Amino acid sequence: MNKRQILQGRKAVDAYRQAHIALHKKPWHKGVPEEHTPLLNIMLKAFKRLGFNTLQEFFDASETLQDGWH
Repeated sequence: MNKRQILQGRKAVDAYRQAHIALHKKPWHKGVPEEHTPLLNIMLKAFKRLGFNTLQEFFDASETLQDGWH
């Protein structure tokens, strides 16, 4: 993976986190789990487009890139 793919993946994670925060600003209700699943799927699809097959593969690549910055 290259640096651009990892940085784009980080943007996908940030977007997921923001959507997740917005979801949980509403009072908890029965539909929260069903509302969460599409958020996760959007992030996973973004990873696939970037060439990452799994969430773990992305986080491993991201960590490797970060370690290289120190």
